[in-house]
Amino acid sequence: MTERNKRFIFLASVLVFIAISASATTSFIFYRMIITEQKRSLSELVKSQAILASNAIQHYLYMEEKFGIPFKLNEAIGFIETSQQQLKENNNDREYVIGVNIAGELKYLIINGKTITDLVKLQDRVSENLFTTRMYTGAITDSITQTGLNSENKKIIAAYSPVRSGDISLGMVIALDLDYIKHSFIIANVYVFATCLSVTLLGLLIFRKFSNPIFDTIAKGEKDYRTLVENANSLIIKIDSNGLISFANRFATNFLGSKGSSIVGLSFLDLLGGTISDNLSSPQELTIFFGEGSGPHERICKNMHGDNFWIAWRTNISFLPNGECKEILCIGNDITSKYKALEQLKNSEARYKSIFENSPLGIAYSGKDGRISDCNDNLAEILGTTREKLLGLGADKVVNPKMHEAIIKAISGEKSYFEDTYTSITGGKTTFLRAIFNPVLRKEPPFEMIATIEDFTLRKKMERELAESERRFKGIAKASPVGIIITDGAGKVQYVNRRTLKLFNATREELLDSAWISYMHPADRINVIQNWFSSTPIACERLEFRIMNSDSTVYWLLGQIVEMEDTGNDTPGFVITITDISPLKDAELEHKRLTAVLDQSAEAILITDTAGIITYVNPAFELISGYSSAEIIGKKPNILKSGEHESSFYGELWETICRGNIWKGRFINLDKNGRRFTQDTTIAPVRNEEGTIVNFVSVARDITHQLIIEAQLRQAQKLESIGELAAGIAHEINTPTQYVMTNVKFLDDSFSELITSLKRLNNIRNLVQSSSSMGRIAIEAEDLITEDDLNYLTEEIPNAIKESTEGLRRIADIVKSVKQLAHPGETQKGFHDLNEIIRDAVTVSTNEWKYVADVEMILEEGMKPQNCLKGEMGQVILNLIVNSAHAIEQKSGRSGSTKGTIQITSRTENDSTIIAITDTGCGMPRHVIEKAFDPFFTTKTIGKGTGQGLAIAYNVIANVHQGSIVLESEEGIGTTVTIRLPTTN
Repeated sequence: MTERNKRFIFLASVLVFIAISASATTSFIFYRMIITEQKRSLSELVKSQAILASNAIQHYLYMEEKFGIPFKLNEAIGFIETSQQQLKENNNDREYVIGVNIAGELKYLIINGKTITDLVKLQDRVSENLFTTRMYTGAITDSITQTGLNSENKKIIAAYSPVRSGDISLGMVIALDLDYIKHSFIIANVYVFATCLSVTLLGLLIFRKFSNPIFDTIAKGEKDYRTLVENANSLIIKIDSNGLISFANRFATNFLGSKGSSIVGLSFLDLLGGTISDNLSSPQELTIFFGEGSGPHERICKNMHGDNFWIAWRTNISFLPNGECKEILCIGNDITSKYKALEQLKNSEARYKSIFENSPLGIAYSGKDGRISDCNDNLAEILGTTREKLLGLGADKVVNPKMHEAIIKAISGEKSYFEDTYTSITGGKTTFLRAIFNPVLRKEPPFEMIATIEDFTLRKKMERELAESERRFKGIAKASPVGIIITDGAGKVQYVNRRTLKLFNATREELLDSAWISYMHPADRINVIQNWFSSTPIACERLEFRIMNSDSTVYWLLGQIVEMEDTGNDTPGFVITITDISPLKDAELEHKRLTAVLDQSAEAILITDTAGIITYVNPAFELISGYSSAEIIGKKPNILKSGEHESSFYGELWETICRGNIWKGRFINLDKNGRRFTQDTTIAPVRNEEGTIVNFVSVARDITHQLIIEAQLRQAQKLESIGELAAGIAHEINTPTQYVMTNVKFLDDSFSELITSLKRLNNIRNLVQSSSSMGRIAIEAEDLITEDDLNYLTEEIPNAIKESTEGLRRIADIVKSVKQLAHPGETQKGFHDLNEIIRDAVTVSTNEWKYVADVEMILEEGMKPQNCLKGEMGQVILNLIVNSAHAIEQKSGRSGSTKGTIQITSRTENDSTIIAITDTGCGMPRHVIEKAFDPFFTTKTIGKGTGQGLAIAYNVIANVHQGSIVLESEEGIGTTVTIRLPTTN
């Protein structure tokens, strides 16, 4: 028997064995699958039956509860029986059983749609030894599927599902006979095995018939294979179980050894280590060298010349029946050039990775689909996200239209740019980005892409700030009230603003280079050049100098120079600011003049801050108060307080000036030596540009001596007025004096006669007592007094006494009024009745008006007393009444047929007391009214007036009593003088 036939028989036996084993294994697997499928099918079926039974019972219970139809278990069971019968007709190989249990007791069974109530007949079915008994009685609570023996000792599959409703429980069971399944399966398996065996034998016969040509082809192929192996450009080596080379093709011999020398019989591992020895290599060492599997295994080796090289080995190990290594077939390819390229690539990748990771730019690499496959951490930081969120992000997710368009261009092969504000999709961070998208050009689009992204936010911000700074500088320089000049280190102009051109009255070209210096006043030019441009460092940064512009106008300028930093060259540049201080110079001159005026002023000037602290006093203040400026500055004005004024006086003063109003009044103060002095003072607030009060200024005039003179003058005026009225007063007193003297003479004579009569009456009394003759008595009585004389005396004596009393009262009133009006030395105000003062003035002046006018007094009764100087007020009213009488006399004449009228009224109005004196005199023209209150101005004839009356009246009312006096007059009609006094005084 040839070797080929032996191989064929062996192959046929193996194929038949494989066919039988495969058929048996397949049959067993299919049988297990069928059993499992049947269990699943029975379980689903019994569960569906259980659901049907439960629904049927629930339905009947619902009908009973809802409609009162009695629940009949038999009807519900009958419904289930019908369902089982239908199932039995369709599946005759299965048995359908329902165990009906009531109150835990099995009542009957329903088998295949038939009810069996005689449980005695079913003892074999409900035997305790059977696993289905617990299913029928509903003892198992969960649905199960089991395999076991039935009452006929047959192996069955039983699927169970319980149904419970109240006391009723149903055990639903569906059973399937396994013998039925086995019988069908065995028949089918026999047919399958016979078919497989037939096909296998037929295939072997056919293979036998057609195998010879194939084997010949294989032999030829083996020869060709050997030729190919010998001539291959790969190392092909066989290694025996001892690690020695048993075969090596020509390429392996030439590559590993010397030309012409064979490497067969050499140790493989020693050969690759660059040495030749007889040491054997164990299979374990070879396995460690090549590694697990068939490869390729890339290993570094050395040839016999000591050169390093890399070979990729693929191995195929043959084993002996005992598991030991028989031989190893090795096929190796020289990959030294690859490794050198890989080494260079690794170095390049390391450099690229270093650049990629450490680049200040964000770098991303995307595939042809536009999705990011790699990116550095800087890109994630720029976008405010993480590297993980960026990886896999596609161009379709980019919502910024400009960015999306740039990416699509790059994928299409066109380099593109993006520079704009961008909001990160994954991080939500908004930044200004500058991105360059470079396509990686290969064969055809779409292309891969490399994107370099730079965060330009800070740079843009700096650019905007720089532009804004430049814009602000230009705007400030353009609108600046200060001239700005930028020069180089030699003082040559590089920039001037508009204000500079205006100050120099020149064009920009006229000031270029050093021409601007020529505009300086010759007396100041050298000083500026020496201090600013001829010394290092700058000798004096601030200088005042003058310039003369083209129209010969001279301006004073304040210049300040600073050296510019980082000008980029060795020669420093300068920024010079110039301010027109001509107004300041004028103000300084004016200030000096004003200071001289303040220092030389006779009025005491005092300046305080808002807290009342003295900050300045002039020499006049020092002279009046006795305090030097060093002593008084830093203190408060209350150092001069005399105690003459109440606290309310000072409170009203502060309230007035703190409201921003001017206060005018009179102080009685004490100087340093304790001397009292009186000042007429005006205190005014000083405001800054914002209108805020920053200081108070007091201007005071020492009127102590003036008050003494004024008091003397007023007393003289009073005496003058009384002197002028003396004739009238004498006339007024003379008239009652004459009739008082006549009456006294009359009374004297009358009393002489009366005494004589009394003596005679006494004689008559004596005669009567002595009973003398009646004739004598009659004669005495007749000579005593006549009846007419008695009537006359009885009537005239009381009249004379009354008239004398009236005359004496009149004289007393006149004397009293004169005394009141001539009240000397009054310096303190008191509360007085104004109506009484008016009446006194009318009384004293009676002789002046009674021949030319009638006086009407309309005086408000019950007026409160007025705080005033009584004598001063009486003098004012007296002067006004006399003036009115003179005006009426001037108009009508003293002996005119028609008298004029002088009307005097008094009343209170709000916080004022008003006195009005109206006459029907000649009135005054406007130019006289304007000068009426001027001292020594009068329109009366010489001897009629001194021109002091109205001037003193104005001073008393306006200055002494802080009131007002108003004169209204119409020529030819009359005059009204209205006095208004504050009741708060």
